[in-house]
Amino acid sequence: MGTTCWPRKLSGLVVRGRAAARPHLQDKLASRAKLGHNVAVVNLLNENSLWASVIWGAIAAGYLIYGWRQKTLIPFLGGLAMTGASFFVSSALLMSLACIALIAIVYWLAKQGY
Repeated sequence: MGTTCWPRKLSGLVVRGRAAARPHLQDKLASRAKLGHNVAVVNLLNENSLWASVIWGAIAAGYLIYGWRQKTLIPFLGGLAMTGASFFVSSALLMSLACIALIAIVYWLAKQGY
């Protein structure tokens, strides 16, 4: 059996190049791939969370710029908090709820005169 230029699929792992020609490297890579099967993987590149992060990040940037230029602390801090929520919350629903709550808090504090 000669070397092949097509990728070999080995237990969910595609092996290309020099590792495809060496079976001992294939076994080593396959054993490394099997080690993490009990680990829960969080998909941070979910389309919904990416879109929510883009939308809430843009609104947060607007709050930040407005607070910076008007020299008002509450919208600036609200923008920082929304930026943090868009970075650290991975669920699109929870991110949206957190940012809507922050918008409501900023609005209420601005109405109170802060």
